[in-house]
Amino acid sequence: MSFVCCPLPTDVIHTVGPVARGHVGPIETNDLTSCYQNSLRLMKEYGLSTVAFPCISTGIYGFPNEPAADIALNTVKSWIEENPDK
Repeated sequence: MSFVCCPLPTDVIHTVGPVARGHVGPIETNDLTSCYQNSLRLMKEYGLSTVAFPCISTGIYGFPNEPAADIALNTVKSWIEENPDK
């Protein structure tokens, strides 16, 4: 058995996603989009070069997986297009 040693993260950006309980309307969509946008803004502000996102709000907060994934991917894709050097 072999193990790969990975360094622990030195910077953590914490965000709290919206409570959806299965309902995804404009408010929940906007709130979840803002979570990703604000995290990416902080990443850029602090000069961080990598980021990993969990599935924000899809656990106990009840945001359905597919719309949450669409929001995450579209938000990150837009950010990368606007910040190609980051």
